[in-house]
Order: sequence, then C-alpha cells, then structure tokens
Amino acid sequence: MVDILSKFIAENFGLSFFLGVIVVAGLIQVIIWFVKTLLKHRNIENKINELPCEEHKAIIDKQSGKLDNISSLLNNITGQVELLVKMATSVPSKQLLYTAADFSEKHSPRKLNANGELLFSDIKGEEFLDENGAFLLDEIAKLNPKTALDVENMSLAVLRVNSDKDFLSD
Repeated sequence: MVDILSKFIAENFGLSFFLGVIVVAGLIQVIIWFVKTLLKHRNIENKINELPCEEHKAIIDKQSGKLDNISSLLNNITGQVELLVKMATSVPSKQLLYTAADFSEKHSPRKLNANGELLFSDIKGEEFLDENGAFLLDEIAKLNPKTALDVENMSLAVLRVNSDKDFLSD
C-alpha cells in the first residue's frame, strides 16, 4: 500500500513533493511532541508552586511549633548547665560580713529595708542596674525561674557565678 502511494505521488507530483510531505509530517510530529512536553512541564511547575498541600502544611506547622518548644527547652537547659559548670569551677567568693536579712525584709520576694535603701543609694544601685540589669536578667531568665523565690535564689547564684566580671568587681 505504501509502495503504491509513493509510486503514485512520484509519478504525478514528483519526488520533491514526496520529500516535502515527509518533512512537513516530521515537523508536525516535532511540534506536537514539543507542545505535549511543554504542557507537562507547566503542570509540574504548577504543582511545585502549590507545595505544600493543605494536609501537609498543617503537619509541618505542627512540627514547627514542637521545634520551637524544643529550642526553648534547650536554651533553658543550656543556661542551667552553664551556671552549674561555672559554679563548679569558680573560686569560692569571700564570706560577706552581712547577710541579706541585714538589708531586706525576710519574706519572699525580698524588699529592701531602710538599711538596704541607704546602701542601694550609697553604691549608686540604680545606675548599676541601668547599666547591667539587662545582662543579669538575661542570665536569670536562662535558668527558667517559676516563682519569686526561684528568682531570688537564682539571682544570688548568677551573681556568684559572674563575680569575675569587671562590672561586679569594681
């Protein structure tokens, strides 16, 4: 059948027409293949742009929240470990001649009494806290205190651990 058709075309239209038909048919095939490939790639690109889907987005968000919690816990643990290491390796500080009870009321949270207020004023405590309070509060926050008593106890530990800092030794 193909031989008869090619013979008919060769006799009536010539060989160049036959070759032209073959070339045009080949070009049409290439164009069809190109369009199909292009549409397939656009479909894939659209799917990629829509990632993650709603179902997986919820799962990712949930895991992200868990990672935030874990990160927060690790920061707290890091602060506590740093404090313990510093306490274990620090040189014991000199014994104070006075106790906290000499300068503050005994109930928790402690508040300065008259002697404490006078000492706080004499040593320019307000100025000291303006300059260094953020550092001390950050160090205490690393220990994740839960109560006012925790803050009180941890404050003393933070001061002892950081007693080698210049701003505490001046």
